[in-house]
Amino acid sequence: MKNPQNITIALLITTAVILTGMLVTMHVDATPVAQADAPGRVGEYIAVSGAYSTKYDVMYVADVVAGKLNAYMVDPQSKTIQLIDSVDLARMFAAE
Repeated sequence: MKNPQNITIALLITTAVILTGMLVTMHVDATPVAQADAPGRVGEYIAVSGAYSTKYDVMYVADVVAGKLNAYMVDPQSKTIQLIDSVDLARMFAAE
């Protein structure tokens, strides 16, 4: 019969290795993550602002009737609001 202390030590070492690996991958991955704020709804539109990075903020506007999600960002040079991307929600969530 194996010593229960050896099994416990092996499990603790395995857990420590897994947790260390998870911590390292969390801090090494430097891809920008979009972060959203609280949404607001006005009629047929749902709008939410979000930070794309420390320099840029994005406004996401969902048009419920048209089924579109638009992303807007301010262009500081021209001082205008630019449409970055538009996504057809029905096509995005269609079952394949």
